[in-house]
Amino acid sequence: MLVDIYQSRNNNKRNYVLVETRNGFSSIPEKIRNDCGKLFFDKKIELNPGEKRIALKTDEAISHIIDKGYYIITT
Repeated sequence: MLVDIYQSRNNNKRNYVLVETRNGFSSIPEKIRNDCGKLFFDKKIELNPGEKRIALKTDEAISHIIDKGYYIITT
């Protein structure tokens, strides 16, 4: 699955919102955009089931993107 990652900084936290590339920024619900603050495009990555990535539960992210249209990581 090809995903776009958008990043925001809000109250000393970083939020990363992942959405499927073909659905784009508009697929992020307005409430999420408001809660995260200003989002800007960070990068595009390919997610594959079972793949190991630092700070990302790949299978959980893919499942959430399929079900909800987005996945959020807060650091």
